[in-house]
Amino acid sequence: MIEIFKQSEPAVSLGGYALPVVIPSFAVVFGIAFGIYNRHIWRVGVLHTIGLVRVPDLNGEWKGYLKTSYTGDVPASATHPDNDVESEYTKISAKLTIHQRWRNIQVNLDTNQSSSTSEGATLLVDDGRWPTLSYQYKNDPNMESPDSMQLHYGTTNLEFNGQGGSETLEGAYYTGPQRENYGKLYFERVDDAD
Repeated sequence: MIEIFKQSEPAVSLGGYALPVVIPSFAVVFGIAFGIYNRHIWRVGVLHTIGLVRVPDLNGEWKGYLKTSYTGDVPASATHPDNDVESEYTKISAKLTIHQRWRNIQVNLDTNQSSSTSEGATLLVDDGRWPTLSYQYKNDPNMESPDSMQLHYGTTNLEFNGQGGSETLEGAYYTGPQRENYGKLYFERVDDAD
């Protein structure tokens, strides 16, 4: 049995009444401290500056586009304003929303035609390379999407670049064998999440 609180002897006397002194166990103190660090402290800028925390804070909303090899119907309302109809890729407007704590991360990608949710994610931080966010996703087409779009799974790799006055995520994605699509993604941070 795990001991949550330890009672020390003797009890403190207050106005003739004996009150027990309750001291939280190490597990309780550690759990509370870890919870606060996991949610808040790791995001403190000075910890990143001095190199104590190397995991970048990607929380927030990111706007950009994906260039896809998909050759089916893409309505004009879904295409990015800079789409080149002569290109072999279709440029689609997209929004990325990231919910991150120190020990976990959730990535959601939305377009006018579908939504993707990460089912597993890893943030790799290696010396000499940009931090890389890799995740596996499940994509659910909207009800209004063409019949050629169907539920599918895929993988995305995005490199984080925080230099030059803006923060970007850029990389590639590919889908499973049932669709065999691939493409590139580019996002800029537009809003930090709390």
